[in-house]
Amino acid sequence: MYFYVSHGLNIQSELQLPELTPVDPFPAPDVTIRIDDHGAMPADVQWVNGQWTFYPQMACIAWDVVGTVVVRDGREIMLSPVPNVENALLTNLTVTVAFNMLLYQRGLFLLHASAVAVNGFAVGFVGASGWGKSTLAAFMQTRGYPLITDDALTMVVADDAMPLVLPAVPQIKLWPDALVSLGAVPDQLPRVYSQIEKRTQRLRGGFADGMLPLHTLYVLGFGDQPMIEPLSLQDAVKEVLVHWYFNAPPYANLGHSKPALAQHLRAGAQVAGNVTIRRLRRRWGLA
Repeated sequence: MYFYVSHGLNIQSELQLPELTPVDPFPAPDVTIRIDDHGAMPADVQWVNGQWTFYPQMACIAWDVVGTVVVRDGREIMLSPVPNVENALLTNLTVTVAFNMLLYQRGLFLLHASAVAVNGFAVGFVGASGWGKSTLAAFMQTRGYPLITDDALTMVVADDAMPLVLPAVPQIKLWPDALVSLGAVPDQLPRVYSQIEKRTQRLRGGFADGMLPLHTLYVLGFGDQPMIEPLSLQDAVKEVLVHWYFNAPPYANLGHSKPALAQHLRAGAQVAGNVTIRRLRRRWGLA
């Protein structure tokens, strides 16, 4: 059995997860991760490859090359891997796709964003895949600003207050050209999994270890000159909801219940109303 902490939660896992921060054993975990031989899987689940299926208090997903996953009640992840699954693929699925679903079930609000700590506050970079979120966060982390999250910005949202951001996984996933631009050697770092060139840079320091209030979000964009532009409240709300983490695959077909959808839409509006949101334009390219 392995014991970890992530997003402020104590995790007890039958699967070793080198991405997470290990801790001493604890008596009452917030989250359990189990490996099952399909015997405890729901018999009536209609599996669709790479797509979530929703049931009351439960979500299920299957991938041909990985296996099946059930996430229950925001407390349990049950894995049924296919024979000879690549371990890096299984652990990556667990700490990203499955764990983000668990956070969703716990009522937390997630944005497709990276974030670093600046002067006791969280500062985030919002954008779609390939827009430079991770590269910007990695650049700032090398300049002394602790990383909070690489890809999924998780927060506790309350009325009339800055959202509180939870520290995620102490690693950054970057493409080789971005790593070279930061002075790293890609061949010395493990691939996220064998079928892609993207590498995982695990951090031994420079990682935020507590909740921080979210002060500013920069929505990434492109232009001929570097420029920071204010956004109206209407545009800020739109950007937050567009980049809500569960608008993108593999979550896009979730079939949210009306109460859950209303809760998350309300949280997105509260984020836009309580956080400074600006657009950051710059030229395309690592320079």
